[in-house]
Amino acid sequence: MPSPALPERAARAALAAHFTPAQLATELAQFSAQELWEQRLRHDNSGRLAQYKPAEELDNAQLSCEFVIPSDETWPAALADLGPDCPLGLWARGGDRLPQLTASAVAVTGNRNATEQAISRAQAFARSSRRRPRSTAAG
Repeated sequence: MPSPALPERAARAALAAHFTPAQLATELAQFSAQELWEQRLRHDNSGRLAQYKPAEELDNAQLSCEFVIPSDETWPAALADLGPDCPLGLWARGGDRLPQLTASAVAVTGNRNATEQAISRAQAFARSSRRRPRSTAAG
């Protein structure tokens, strides 16, 4: 008996938990997130993906954050500029404010398994960008 269809949001969250956008870009151009998750699941010899429960994991995670995907109204349109590196989704608190927050935002991104040095540098960068005064046009 075939497994029930996985919702797009859960498939995108599952893919994002295990792969980078660059690892999936070519396939996502041809297949839906649900189809791609099923393909990856079938070809996973490690068994790691089979142990992952996408819908359950998403439900639990969304108790504290919302997983916003490109088909959502609140998705930041500017992310399309990233092309194949566009994230599969964004974890957001206060997702209803996401459009206002991203209108003038700076993103600090990094490796999923960042070193302590990389984390320290990212934190220092984030702190310094908050202190920088906004430039104003002289009238």
